[in-house]
Amino acid sequence: TIAKLFRTPDGHPNALDVSREGFWVGEQVTDRVILMDINGKVLKAFQTECHNCSGLAVGGGYLWLAANGAAQFDRPIKIDSRGQEILQCDMDGSVIKRHAVPIGGGGVTGIEYVDGTLWMVASRLRALMQVNAETFQPIVAHPFQMQRPHGLAWDNGAMWVVDGTDEPRLVKIDGRTGSTLEAI
Repeated sequence: TIAKLFRTPDGHPNALDVSREGFWVGEQVTDRVILMDINGKVLKAFQTECHNCSGLAVGGGYLWLAANGAAQFDRPIKIDSRGQEILQCDMDGSVIKRHAVPIGGGGVTGIEYVDGTLWMVASRLRALMQVNAETFQPIVAHPFQMQRPHGLAWDNGAMWVVDGTDEPRLVKIDGRTGSTLEAI
């Protein structure tokens, strides 16, 4: 059963994570990050240096934002950066460090923080990649056969990946082996 909870204030949510504080939403057009409660009340909102925000993770005391390049749709150009990168930010959105996507992975359309590591959808590689959050060295990259992967959620050793095709589905991938465990 699907229940609509609320709309985001900016109207173009493209990244989501949840923590004890609430729902963290990354907006694709405005590139703002908005913290909301379960009823949609805005608890905190701030502008970021993310560009084409396509993933957000909370972990290790940081916000991790997947930035995917130049302006598109009705997004204005706000900063000079046009390449794909992961922004490591403090909890108010200030950039601590910019990370290149490892091994030329291209854009990132989903990111998840798990036990000191970051998992991401590396689009150019067509892989689910895990990196050390401190060194950004790759740990593993599992190739996949998804058409439009976008969004991740950790589940006890496995990663759920949203595949936004014409017939959207959720794909559960074993974090250790990369094998598909389930598709809904």
